[in-house]
Amino acid sequence: MEYIPSKDRSKLKYPDYWAWDFNSWGINDWNTYWIEKQLQSIYITKHNSHTALADELRCLKQVYSSIHPAYDKILKLLKELQVYLIVISCV
Repeated sequence: MEYIPSKDRSKLKYPDYWAWDFNSWGINDWNTYWIEKQLQSIYITKHNSHTALADELRCLKQVYSSIHPAYDKILKLLKELQVYLIVISCV
């Protein structure tokens, strides 16, 4: 986990995902990762996955300074999640 200081790892529920290079972070990859981490449950939905992702991204936004390259990726993913939720709510 080269990008996240060890003191901040404990704030994350899924720190091993964020150990990947930040350029590989994405919503579809997150969904696959998150689903694999869940116990078989009726609560495995994209909405729950995206909620977990949003929680993680908000935490990461506090961890990284705005000058760190991962910060821009975090903002981009948060924006993509907002667009996704708007589209879903309009269907």
